[in-house]
Amino acid sequence: MRLSACGQSRVPAATWKAEVLRVSRRQVVESAARRFTDPVAVLVHSLLVLSSMTQYAVLPLLPILQHDFGISAATLSWLLALPSLTMIVASVPAGWLCDRLGARDLTFAAAAVLTLSCVLQALPGLVPFVLGRFAFGLATTAIWTSGPAWLSDSRQGSSGRVGAIVTSAAAGSIAGPLVAGTLADRFGLGLPFAFLAGTSACLALPLALTGRRPALSRRTTMRWTTVTRQVARSSELRAALAAMVAVGAVSGAIQLLVPLQLYRAGQSATGIGLAFSASGLVYVAASACTARARAATVTATAAVAGCLVMGVATAPAAFTDSSVVLVTCLLAITLPRAQLNTVSYRLAAASETAHSGNLGLVVGLLNLVWAISMSSGPIAAAWLSSALGPEPAFLSTALWAGGVGIVLAGLLRHRRRHPLAVHTGVPAMTGTGPEWQP
Repeated sequence: MRLSACGQSRVPAATWKAEVLRVSRRQVVESAARRFTDPVAVLVHSLLVLSSMTQYAVLPLLPILQHDFGISAATLSWLLALPSLTMIVASVPAGWLCDRLGARDLTFAAAAVLTLSCVLQALPGLVPFVLGRFAFGLATTAIWTSGPAWLSDSRQGSSGRVGAIVTSAAAGSIAGPLVAGTLADRFGLGLPFAFLAGTSACLALPLALTGRRPALSRRTTMRWTTVTRQVARSSELRAALAAMVAVGAVSGAIQLLVPLQLYRAGQSATGIGLAFSASGLVYVAASACTARARAATVTATAAVAGCLVMGVATAPAAFTDSSVVLVTCLLAITLPRAQLNTVSYRLAAASETAHSGNLGLVVGLLNLVWAISMSSGPIAAAWLSSALGPEPAFLSTALWAGGVGIVLAGLLRHRRRHPLAVHTGVPAMTGTGPEWQP
């Protein structure tokens, strides 16, 4: 029984607890309904999913591309790294345009360029495919910069939400390899990208018609040079950037080495796609758990642990060419990859630079570092694989991840390790996405 202030019985405890549970469930349902009926959130998350599908669709097709185009593994690595190389050049302009001109128009332009990139990749021949990969790099840079910013601009008071961008991208990594591998095995290399082009075109029109153009931000007066200087003073930004260095290089290397090794072991494009789709499922679960983690657990120390675990998970692939071991390592590597990606965005969003109204610049800086490491990963892995074999390439990848973790731990050794500080207006990833804390 629940007692009143004067000690008299008022409501049975079981009835009181049931009522509290019923109200809590209703609030959760109403919150989810608001989130899924917001047209801006739905469209931006759909665009993030589609961009991720296009990024991961190429992975099960790499052996087919190498065979059909008659190119070496080194050339294939440059083809895989081309979008990341493009992001290196485009990250700074994208962040500046997002903060200066507004996120809505940049997001629509990104959807249009994404459609064009899929059309080019669907055409026969190496030259259109290279141009399509370049256009995809431009599109994904703009999407990952303007999409989160548009979600921020569309919030309403303290109840507005920024979407779970990492989890949305992870959902695309599930569908992309499976769809691309299945369609390519049955209908040819061009059909997966033709399907993605049609879907992108269907998404671009409602993006153009949704929402008003947000007012230009007058808060963003900080320059890129100022942001880079603040990295030396911010443990959150240093940890976020180190996580991007590790996860980008490992992701790029794994995305090249694992499909080629599985193909040599007799796996088809469908089988390779299934392996990466399973990896995407693990990624969604891991990123969602990290997103729901309490703020006190999201620290620079968590980034150190993620780098070390990722190195350990990569190491077994250096000692065998078994398909079972390769797929197991792929799934095991996905856990720290998802954790590091999610933690890096939370740490960067908690930094003083992002809190001062320069979220676009901070995201652009993260994208730039990720692009450099993501493009260098497959290129270095291809060179090592050609010179020494795939096993040393896997071992070097594992050592790189562990080395980044050790270096970051050394930088943090003499500093006090603070938990993630949640500032007013800074997104803290909880539940299905970041909430703007009142």
